Amino acid sequence: MNNNTQITGKEFKKAEELQDFTHFIDCSFNGINLSGKKFEEPLKFEKCTFNECNLKKSSFSKPVFINCTLNETIFCTARIYEAEFTGCKMPSADFSGAKINNSKFINCDLTNAIFAETILFISSFIQCKLMGANFQDAQTTGFKMDESNCRYSNFRYISFQKQTLNGIDFSEADLTGCNFHGAVLNDCNLNDANLHNAVLTNADLSRSEISGFDITNCKTLQGAIISAEQASQMLEPYGIRVV
Repeated sequence: MNNNTQITGKEFKKAEELQDFTHFIDCSFNGINLSGKKFEEPLKFEKCTFNECNLKKSSFSKPVFINCTLNETIFCTARIYEAEFTGCKMPSADFSGAKINNSKFINCDLTNAIFAETILFISSFIQCKLMGANFQDAQTTGFKMDESNCRYSNFRYISFQKQTLNGIDFSEADLTGCNFHGAVLNDCNLNDANLHNAVLTNADLSRSEISGFDITNCKTLQGAIISAEQASQMLEPYGIRVV
């Protein structure tokens, strides 16, 4: 492959057509089957479309996606290393079972995206729209999330242990069995979130919204930090007044 070979405005139909290029601008990969394709050199995609593209079991090293559209794109069991997704529209993209290492999603629309059983190693989601996304049973070592909308999302059994979470909207999200041990939640919204069997040992919730929080649902709250106002909200259903 000839490095830094750029192409603009091409509609790709077959995997073989990609081999002579590394920089794609305004190109279309809609519906193309790239399953199992190994992209060994860093590739850059700008304003490209991958709608319903099949990237199952594919492999990427240091790819960059800028302002691309990836509606219902399939990344199942893909291997993605040091990727950057910026300003991309990725509703219903499927990353289930994928291995994503040291990668960033910045200002992306990942509504209803699937990350079930995905390995997210040292990867981050910053200012992303993740409403209805499914992260159930994902592995989150070094995982980071900030300023993102995660309403109605499924984070069942995810570990946020000792993480600092800033500006996350978890309202009405499923946080069943999540581990928030030692986590600090700043300006987060947990209103009406399902925290059944969640671990909140030594978690700092004092600067977040927790309306509708049912303390009987959690596995443990030992050492958790809450404000007096929050304590009043939590105990009011039991007829207990905090003064």
